Amino acid sequence: MSWLTCLILAAFSWAAHVACLKVLGDKLPAPLVTFSFYVVALLTTAIIFVSQKTSTPPAVFANKTILFAIIGAGVTIALADYFFVQGVSLGAPISLYSPLFCTLGLALISIIGLLFFSETLTLSKLLGFAFAATGFFLMVR
Repeated sequence: MSWLTCLILAAFSWAAHVACLKVLGDKLPAPLVTFSFYVVALLTTAIIFVSQKTSTPPAVFANKTILFAIIGAGVTIALADYFFVQGVSLGAPISLYSPLFCTLGLALISIIGLLFFSETLTLSKLLGFAFAATGFFLMVR
């Protein structure tokens, strides 16, 4: 499978995820929604892990960098989804809220890449930031 195929599948999965969060956020409290779908996500991930016969030696988890990154990734995605559901349950229109969420996230991860992962700043990235900022402000107005 190519990275482009993964990108397309991830985008469709994310769109379906957001639609489900909208339905649930209108009907249930955000903490219950977040907890419930992470239980299902854990089970789904376990099935994928087992079906692909992935073997990761337990010693890998003794590496503090890997352990902190795993904990950080888990905590931050849970918080992101919690606040996303909370915003939806407070009446945010999904057609505005989700694109703003994605645009702001794109800008933030790009800045993190530049500051912490030594990624380079190119003209195309600067133009991308400008377009993202323009789109963000046009949608908020």
